Amino acid sequence: MEWNGSRLLFYLPFLFLGCWLVSGLTYSNGSFWRLSSLNYSVPYWKIPETERELQQSIQKFLFSVERAPVWEHYSLEQLAECLYNDVDIVFWTRVLSGVQLEKFYSQLMDLYLNSNQCPQLFVIHVQHGLGNRLRVLASALAYVQLIPYLPILIWETDHHMGAKWEDLFEDLPNVVISDLEDAFEKVLKNPSGNYYVIDYMKMTTQQRYPLPLDYAILQHIYWKSSCVLRVVGSQPHLNRRFHHFLKSQFSKLIPTQPLKQAILENCPREPFVAFHIRRRLLHEETFVTNDPQSEYGYISARLIDKYRSMNRVINFCSIAARLLSLYPFIAMYIAADSQLSYMRWFQCLQNKVAVDSRRIFPLSVSNCENRSRLCIQKALVDLYCLSRAEVLFGSFWSSFTEVAHYLNSNDQSLFYLDTNSFFRNGSIKNETKFHVNVKEKLAYIFSEVAL
Repeated sequence: MEWNGSRLLFYLPFLFLGCWLVSGLTYSNGSFWRLSSLNYSVPYWKIPETERELQQSIQKFLFSVERAPVWEHYSLEQLAECLYNDVDIVFWTRVLSGVQLEKFYSQLMDLYLNSNQCPQLFVIHVQHGLGNRLRVLASALAYVQLIPYLPILIWETDHHMGAKWEDLFEDLPNVVISDLEDAFEKVLKNPSGNYYVIDYMKMTTQQRYPLPLDYAILQHIYWKSSCVLRVVGSQPHLNRRFHHFLKSQFSKLIPTQPLKQAILENCPREPFVAFHIRRRLLHEETFVTNDPQSEYGYISARLIDKYRSMNRVINFCSIAARLLSLYPFIAMYIAADSQLSYMRWFQCLQNKVAVDSRRIFPLSVSNCENRSRLCIQKALVDLYCLSRAEVLFGSFWSSFTEVAHYLNSNDQSLFYLDTNSFFRNGSIKNETKFHVNVKEKLAYIFSEVAL
């Protein structure tokens, strides 16, 4: 069949219509073809009306920040241009509000002023329980203290964490805080984004490649984790500085006023020793998950149960009895992950030595054994009381013990009481370490108190 000009003109509109339909159809996760509402080759705010609205919104906030008047007008315009060309920064301008949005713009301004470059974001998506989240946050903030990024903390409530950030701590001045739900999917869904994604929740320890301390990655960073950030520097002093900064970040955590009062009321006001027992196995924590292997992975779940089972109540009891025989009037603070562990420890102690219950803190035992807001708040009180002890006897493989030790601004001695620290007959393997870190320190403290 021969094609003439009139026939070609007749079919041309249909040809264009077919091309438009094919180009506008995308395949979704729902396994069906749909019309695509967005053309990701051009960011959606580049539509003239949306672009003008967005540009005006960004400039409005930039000029409204207190320090804006000291800026040159052209610098703010350059920063605004930089921001509304960045899909990831625009996302946060639409998600944040109020104080956090103003803080976001203020931090962007500071970073731009110091580097004269478009700022980079470090999204810190903390996971699991209280101790895990706080050590993740501290290590990320230590990193941004060395490498300039704008930190955005994602603190979402879930079955591991029933308390919001504002239920526990006061606002962090230089950290943007968001409770965005399903953040991992929402933040990273735009293919035009520029995130370097590090998901520790899907990696083994060997796969967690460290971030460099010598230079900045020229991308935003999205880090999802329940473990401390791994870093590497070409010079040893960089690693030392990072670990120094890591511990110093905990001093920036200020509990809310009601929790400050609860800490004062529950912690001993004299020199004391503290015990933290993390013993309960994963299948016993049904309030967290009914399927630990699915939640944590098969290998991780086995490791967690293995190490928790090494924290035997009898070992904590033996050390407490030994200390009471040396110092009958010593005060003790005990924090356990279950009321059963606490009662076993107390009964064991009574069977070994005379106990003055008025010197065992807290004076009222909590029966909180879930991850509700109230129980997390009580756990935070325990955490700060543990941190104030002269000597902390902690549980191996426990982020709670780790963070309690980090929170101590003085020279707290930390002694792990897992089965590796004891012989089968119950005696301590490293008696010299125990003598130096515990007996000598307590003898010195009590001699000072006597004076």
